[in-house]
Amino acid sequence: MQPYWVVTDADYKKLPRRERGHFKRCPECREWFDMRELHDVFFHCVDGHVPKTDIQFQGPDFRVE
Repeated sequence: MQPYWVVTDADYKKLPRRERGHFKRCPECREWFDMRELHDVFFHCVDGHVPKTDIQFQGPDFRVE
């Protein structure tokens, strides 16, 4: 189980354009992640997809419906 909200392609397409600019697709796993969420940036760009259990994970303040 992943400690963060997984943004699918369908979720990404439903986001307002101003929100899409904050997301990046991971070149390794191809998941979208929010660049404003430091734990997601570390997970996808720094730590080699190893979850950090010592930090409090938070999801974005919005949800796509």
